[in-house]
Amino acid sequence: MEASPAVPRQVHNPARFLAWSAVIGGLAVFFAGPVVGGISQTRLYPAIAHLDLGSIKHGTIVHAKARFWNPGLRTLSIQALSSSCGCTAATVGRKTIPPLSSIDVNIELDTYALENEFTKNIQVEITPMGELPAQIELRGRVHD
Repeated sequence: MEASPAVPRQVHNPARFLAWSAVIGGLAVFFAGPVVGGISQTRLYPAIAHLDLGSIKHGTIVHAKARFWNPGLRTLSIQALSSSCGCTAATVGRKTIPPLSSIDVNIELDTYALENEFTKNIQVEITPMGELPAQIELRGRVHD
């Protein structure tokens, strides 16, 4: 499948690329860390930095999705998904993210062992190894 002629022109102009990705993805893309030419070719970026789960009844299992974006021109492979504690799990439907596309990470959070306000992290490690993992922070509040 051939890419449309508009995509390469937008990739070379980071300001236009960011505006373009927000329209296509429907979300503001959060860029952090070192980049080359405005966009790292081997990084995965979360669509949002924080996912607020709101107020959750104690003992509830919450299901959420977090979108991660590959702005580069190379296919990225997911090597590992990890979380900051055993109460949070993450899965994906596929292990590769084609260039200029995104992937949704399915998140499951068990609030049984949580109290009051909480913050948990999900990390997505990609190839090439050595790149910083993409991370999203989950926030919420558990009530009785």
